[in-house]
Amino acid sequence: LPPYYVPKNSNDSTLVFESRFESGNLQRAVRTGDFCYDLFLCTDYNTNSHTQWFYFQVGNTRAGVSYRFNIVNLVKPRSLYSGGLQPLMYSSMKEQRQHVGWHRCGKNISYRMNPTTIERRDVRGGRRRGGATHWRTSCAFSLTCCSQFPFDDDVCYIAHCFPYTYTGRSRRVKEGDERCSGRNVAYMLSGNKCHVLTITNMYEYGEQEKQEGGREGGIDLHASQARVHPGETNSSWMMDGILRFLTGDSELADRLRNRFVFKIVPMLNPDGVVLGNYRTGLAGHDLNRRYVEASRLIHPTIHHLQRMVKRFKREREIALYLDLHGHSCKNNVFVYGCEAKGWRDWRIGQVNQSITVMFVLVDCKFKIRKNKNATGRAFMWRDFGIANTFTLEVSFAGPRRG
Repeated sequence: LPPYYVPKNSNDSTLVFESRFESGNLQRAVRTGDFCYDLFLCTDYNTNSHTQWFYFQVGNTRAGVSYRFNIVNLVKPRSLYSGGLQPLMYSSMKEQRQHVGWHRCGKNISYRMNPTTIERRDVRGGRRRGGATHWRTSCAFSLTCCSQFPFDDDVCYIAHCFPYTYTGRSRRVKEGDERCSGRNVAYMLSGNKCHVLTITNMYEYGEQEKQEGGREGGIDLHASQARVHPGETNSSWMMDGILRFLTGDSELADRLRNRFVFKIVPMLNPDGVVLGNYRTGLAGHDLNRRYVEASRLIHPTIHHLQRMVKRFKREREIALYLDLHGHSCKNNVFVYGCEAKGWRDWRIGQVNQSITVMFVLVDCKFKIRKNKNATGRAFMWRDFGIANTFTLEVSFAGPRRG
């Protein structure tokens, strides 16, 4: 693709921005000073909101210069950037010369309300009022960051979190592992595939052993998913760690494969990931609010996931349903459960807290609020009766300590 801007000569220090690549997000860059730029993010496709994820390329850089970037159309009133979170940078030359990849960057970071207002479509209000479109006005917020590039004429990338693309996920599925089999569970609106992975040792045993559950008792099923919200790339990296462990050579992983069948959907919203959306898919819908009324045509991954879980539920007990997410306002690792009428949910939280200081029990919640009724967590617990149903949240900024 031809660049949006070509420097006029060697003295032209204007940065050249680009985001027309997979998962990229930057709509417009406006130079407001010699080394100062206002940046506008793309809204999620078929919405006029959800501006939070950014990922763009910068060229024609000058080393040692302090650039000031203002991302001016963010919509969340609270952000971890106010508490120390830094954006990420990747320098092509730094990778080649120093073998340094993605790293934190930026000084004098601030996140604050700005005078701009944004009109946002009130989808819930539209449904309540007979389907008419209604709008509400909200304030915009700015992320300001001062950064330096390490080399002249470098090609750098700046992102909200470590990128994890659909192409990268598909490559991992093709490379595969002898302990992990994959198949396509649904086609997205764009034609992209959504894969489900199966990890177990039970296929190594005879029919009688499979019926009896192999060496260690009855075969139960664990279902896990990630990346229903495409901008939460940390959920994909967390899922990568889970997959590496479950397919690894450790004695514990082998025992788990003997005891359970693991069904994993590593990327539930491929369209949103490819487009560089933060929250929604191609249709502009938050898929984690569509479990109650999932459409086979508009929300194919949610529809087919429900059918798959229903089929599994008839065949065997589902011991765990886990939905992986990233959190933009809180530190630490924590879970959201359902109604904690007994000790079970709290006990699981206590066990996790004893394993790592990153997991904080007081940040966990075990209740379904009214606005969460259509989430995967609520649906799997309420409609399918899966007792151990959790949303596992990991902060974009890591733990407060440790």
